[in-house]
Amino acid sequence: MARWTLLRNDRRARAEWDAGLVWFRLRYAAPEGPRRALALLSRPESAGRVSLSFVPGPPLARLHVGIPARHAATLEWMARDMAFAATEEKPDTPPAGALAPAGALPWERAFYAHVVDGCAFVDGSDVNGSHLPEPAGEGTCRWTLPAGPPAGLALHPTWNGQLQPAKLSGERSPDAGGWPLGRGQDGRLLYASGPVNVYGSARGVAAWLAPLVAHLLVTKPAGLIVLDGAGDLGPVLKRKAVVTRQLSRTLTYLDLDSTALAGGFNPLAPLPGEAATQTLRRWQQWFGAMAVHPAGLGLLEKAHKEVIGDIPALERWLEQPEQQHRPEATYSVQAALRRLLADPQIREWLSWPGHPFAGLPEGALIFTCAGDGWQRQQIVRAALLAALQIPGARLALHGLPWQQVTPIATAANSRLLLANGPLLSSTTVVLATSEPPGAALLAERFFGGSGSWQENLQLLATGEAIVLRGEARVLTTWGRKL
Repeated sequence: MARWTLLRNDRRARAEWDAGLVWFRLRYAAPEGPRRALALLSRPESAGRVSLSFVPGPPLARLHVGIPARHAATLEWMARDMAFAATEEKPDTPPAGALAPAGALPWERAFYAHVVDGCAFVDGSDVNGSHLPEPAGEGTCRWTLPAGPPAGLALHPTWNGQLQPAKLSGERSPDAGGWPLGRGQDGRLLYASGPVNVYGSARGVAAWLAPLVAHLLVTKPAGLIVLDGAGDLGPVLKRKAVVTRQLSRTLTYLDLDSTALAGGFNPLAPLPGEAATQTLRRWQQWFGAMAVHPAGLGLLEKAHKEVIGDIPALERWLEQPEQQHRPEATYSVQAALRRLLADPQIREWLSWPGHPFAGLPEGALIFTCAGDGWQRQQIVRAALLAALQIPGARLALHGLPWQQVTPIATAANSRLLLANGPLLSSTTVVLATSEPPGAALLAERFFGGSGSWQENLQLLATGEAIVLRGEARVLTTWGRKL
């Protein structure tokens, strides 16, 4: 009876211990740091005990550590100081069996273990073991973590022989429309000669695009147009030395939300090299997307013939008695303008009609406007329609509201770089850093749901990316080396 009472109390104590744990998933590059951290946390003056839950691959191994909630901040601090990663994540329900002393951890199988004062206790067939064991001698304190962490435990992407040589179909030298993709494993820049699609989290994509744009502004700025519809890429670029050097020379920078670098935008102005019929068609595309009646689109042709050149002039022209004989046409255009200009900031912007596209294609343009409302989305749309008209221009389009903007013309897509946009034909795909939900979606779309590739996407550092071209899978970086 006494033995069963002790066993019941032992199990109750174990259940109370398990209930108070916070679980973290561990990843590391070298085992010494996390091993030392776990040993320190298991000392009596700290947590006194840590729990380990391990599941081997394939495809991915997973190592979780459970500690009392009051010590969670200590583990996170240790991770930063000792060069490993601890991400809060709960494993599958750990087994509730007894634990026996172990000199080594059985990494060849799934296991649950406790580390107490530096000594290891592992689940197994010893039914006489304790559910909440205490140190049993020096021999149980020599356990280690795998020296070469497998996929799932590794802190950096693991390719497992799937990585092709660091080249993309011989795309080693830039051409007139080449997009640099970062440096391969040999340190040389890779280029894509056709269209490029970039996918990842908004922050990850902006961080990857910033050095690409800076590189092009140094090497070949002519005809480069960066359209930032999220408002998070332009401010990063503004801090680049190459941008400040080229402002007002070969580069035009326009930011709706910056008081220092703001300016007007005239969406009705003719573009360099644009024929009059093309200008009118662009007007009609823009107003048509704002739900203007077909009769109103016809009225725009009359305004164009009468040399109405900006939004304030168009407002005044529509008020003239001569334009009132077709009220359905006039009112339709006026209704679109009233809705567009209801935002005071947009009205002010369009009342000082600058011409940011005037320096193209000889120069470059960075146009940023966070498209977080209907009015701003129309400004982004107008800028996109204008950019597509510039002959020979290369367009980097980031943060556009793809559900609302006009579909990209396929005839122009060889010089396009789209961030989180529709997949272009004959494209090079770049996968930048992603949060776990986004990484899962990208792995499903481009790798058939492969868990190891999903892990690699989550482990990419800022400025790193996986480039897909045909069957090639290439890791690139904008840092100094991989």
